[in-house]
Parts: sequence; C-alpha cells; structure tokens
Amino acid sequence: MRLEPVLNPHRPGPILPRGATLPKPLSRKQPDYPPLLRQHHVEGEAEVAFVVSEDGIPQNVICVQATDRRFAEAAVEAVKSWRFSPALLDGKPVPMPMQAPIIFSLSSKSPVTQPALTAPKPITVSLALALTGDPVRDCERLLSLKASQVPPQFSRGSDEYFTWLQERNRKLHDIGLEYISRYRNEPRRWDILVLLQYGRNDHVQVLRDGSKQLVPDSAEREAWNQKYFPWLEQLIAASDASASTRAEALRQLIEQAALRVRRADPDSATTFPTKVLAWLERYEGENPASGALPSLYRTVAMMFNAIDPSQCMRFLREKRAAHGSDNFVDVQIRKSIDCFLRLARAQEEPVPLLWEQLQGFAAAPLDRSVYRGKVVLIAWLAVDWSSRTVELKELYRKYHDEGFEIVQVAYYNANRTAPAEQRDRAAMERYVRGKGWPWRVVWDPKDSFEESFAQFWGMDTIPSLFVMTRDGRIARQRAGRLTLDNQIADELARAP
Repeated sequence: MRLEPVLNPHRPGPILPRGATLPKPLSRKQPDYPPLLRQHHVEGEAEVAFVVSEDGIPQNVICVQATDRRFAEAAVEAVKSWRFSPALLDGKPVPMPMQAPIIFSLSSKSPVTQPALTAPKPITVSLALALTGDPVRDCERLLSLKASQVPPQFSRGSDEYFTWLQERNRKLHDIGLEYISRYRNEPRRWDILVLLQYGRNDHVQVLRDGSKQLVPDSAEREAWNQKYFPWLEQLIAASDASASTRAEALRQLIEQAALRVRRADPDSATTFPTKVLAWLERYEGENPASGALPSLYRTVAMMFNAIDPSQCMRFLREKRAAHGSDNFVDVQIRKSIDCFLRLARAQEEPVPLLWEQLQGFAAAPLDRSVYRGKVVLIAWLAVDWSSRTVELKELYRKYHDEGFEIVQVAYYNANRTAPAEQRDRAAMERYVRGKGWPWRVVWDPKDSFEESFAQFWGMDTIPSLFVMTRDGRIARQRAGRLTLDNQIADELARAP
C-alpha cells in the first residue's frame, strides 16, 4: 500500500470558524507497534490527517509524514477505528479537519502515545508575496508558499484550480531567484535553490482519459536545467549549505545525470557515469543510514543497465557486499538490491518463476501457448486507472497483430477509502468483465508494496510496467528507448 499525502503538517490549513468547537475523542485504539520495527528496536513517529464527519467518524484518513512506512500504515489503521463526538458550529454537527501526531517509542511505559489532537493552523501565505528584507522570515514564507495548497473554493481539475497552481509556481520561482540574488551570503539561499527544481512555467496537458495535469514546458525546462544543475554543483561545494540541503542536491544531481544517460543525451555516457559514482560516494559518506539509498542504487543500476549490463551487475554486487551487516538499514538495502539483481538476471535468461507467479494470481489458468514466441507487456496497476488503460488499449490495437500481448496484474489496496475494485477480488473481476478488455487481468494479493509482484521484480513505482521478450526474458531498457512504444517496437523487430 502506498500512502499518498494530501495534507502536509507543515502547511497552514483552514481557519477554525468562530463559534466552532473541536471534536472530542470518544474512543481511540492504540496503533499496533510494527513487529519488525519492534524486533530491531526502531522508534519513530507518524503524523495522520483526517476529517471527522458529522457522525464523528474519521474520513479521508492519510499519513502526511512518517519516519517509516510501517509506522504510517499502523497509525492510519488505528485512526480509522477512532470515534468522536462531532465538531459543532452554532450547535450543529459539521465536518472538521484534524491532525494527530503518533509517537512509537520503546523507552516509555506506553510504546505508542497519541499527543493531543490539533486543528490545522490558519492560512498565512498569500500569492502576493514579496521580500521583506528579513532573510529568515522570507525563507520561512517561501517554504510555506511551496507547501501551500489550492484553496477549497477551487474544485480539483477546474480552470481556477490549475491557474492557482501555475501562479504559485511562477511566484515561487521568481521570488526564490530574487531571494538568492538579494541574500548572497545567507546560508538559507541554498534551501531556497533546491525548491526551484522544476522551473517556472507549466501548461495544462489533457490525458488520454480526458483528465488534466500540469506539465513543464519542455523547451523552457531544458533551458532552466542548464542553469539549475550547475548551481547544484556549486551548492554541494559550498561550506555554508546545510547537510540536509546538500543531501537533497546530491540526490537531484544523481537522478538527473542518470536520466540523461538513459535518454542517450549527447556525450552523457562518457562523462556522467563517473560523476554519478562520485556524487553517490559522497552521499553515502554523509548519509550512511539514509532511507533514500535503495532508490539511489536502483537509479544508478538502471543507468548502467542501459549502457552496459555487466557494469550494472558489478555495481549491484559491490553495493550488496558493502552493506553486509545485520543492522536494520543494511538488511533493507540488501533486500532492495536483491530484487533488482533478480530483474538483471531475468534479462539474461528466461524466467519461468514469473509465469508461475502469474498462474498463481489467475482465477483461471493462463494458456502459455497464447504468449509463447510473442512480446508481452506485464502491467502492474489498478484496473480503474483510466489514463493507463487507454494507453494499454492503444498499444494493443497498434501491435497485437504483430505478435504483442498484455497481462495486467491488478494490485490489492486494503485502504477502506479505495474503490471496491482495488480492495476486493470479486469486485475487480466484475469491473474487468464489464470493460471487456482483450487481455488477461490477474490479481496480486499482497497489500504491502515491499511484498508485491512489482517489488519482487525490482520495480519501485506504482504503476510498474515491463516488457517480456519473445524468448521469455525481461527486456532491457536500452539507452534512448525509454517509452513503452519504443521498447515494444524494438522487441517485435527482433527475430523470434
């Protein structure tokens, strides 16, 4: 289960209306301490946001931040069972947004404590932002602007919604650059710089299913990147940059350079891998217990895999050996590396285990003869993600007659707020029958992403999609061929 934050505890929220009273707790079940974290003596906390309905029932329960995903899941499940007397406004029950910090500690009598509930703070950030001459105050205001959310009067997806977001991004960029220029000797200028990663201008893109999203203007983004990433290199060399800001800059530099290699940008394969390894070595030295290391290792492995699979395998084995201790962080890193090693080996030889898994997920047996000698897209995603479904339909229509098939793995999401077709296998199967898709859909029963089919095969995103070759291997994502369309066309062009 992947918890997507909707609220941010550092973001100002709605003002408590005059005359309103906060909900009062009637029952609050203690979250269960995650067994693995207790076993390894790991402590932490989770911040949960939710809305208490007019009936006193928590709704839209989400974790906005947590020191570990397991703490987040335990906290969310507990809060869903809590009950309240509702908030009152002029004597009438009204819905009320709330936040609850939950601390997981092994050193106190109660291993899980729940400090007092809080109402979100008033909104103080305006888009009419200007520098005041106080670098500390101006930094705080810019950070608040970055975290601010669209006002509730602008419905999600409306023209006003996107206009507000575009204006916020432009204001953040313009005032952020002014801050950096004005406070040249202020250490916080580096904190502001890393906020400006995505540039100034976005435009609204209509997706295949008719929904909309903001995307950067490609030409402006490239021009901005040519300025921004050299500035990040100055940042990591600066003596006055904070450790956390330097870590974020290194992460961005590694990911951007690795992507440029995978895109086969000019000269990237000759110079960038050396830089990436140097940046990664520095990141490891300064952040040896960082939870971002598995993701960074995968990013670098994918870069090497695109240009030289043997170097990818050497890199993964070296990193696995370097994290050989029994401490919790190293164990988690090895698990992540092992998943990507499994993917890398499956690129070298056929993987019958994958098909055994798919057969185990299927309500009725998969006929292997349908897929033998064909290029197959394995798509791990929810069945109700319409924009992705439209993409699958287009790929199927375009390539099926040339020897292309799809197997979709529907993942299980136990969150009670998720649609029924994500939470219940029978509901998923009814949904798929109603759609009449020409490809098979099977059911991944694991609710933990770390135990999911996608994670087992080295994938770390939702959705995860990969291509199987005609002879049953997982296709390598070659440099310059990043889109599914390109990968499928490449594999279909290869002789059976």
